[in-house]
Amino acid sequence: MVQFNSLTIQGGVRRIKNKSVIDSIQDYIDKLMVLSQFLSLEDAQFSEYRKAMNKVFSGFVLNDMLDIQTGMAATHLNYNPEL
Repeated sequence: MVQFNSLTIQGGVRRIKNKSVIDSIQDYIDKLMVLSQFLSLEDAQFSEYRKAMNKVFSGFVLNDMLDIQTGMAATHLNYNPEL
């Protein structure tokens, strides 16, 4: 998540006299806030996706499928796992 100290930024902006610079800084801060909201929403969506995924697929089955010794990405199982 994007974090910044708006009080520090506001205090520093008071020293700037050029209005176009101040407007650009404010526009940048506004875009950071929107980006922060999008990132928070994305984190929440990924969390929900992981919860749903765990109900459908078991990581233990994947571990059984992987064959570290031969370097194969996945092998057939000797059993039929439940969904």
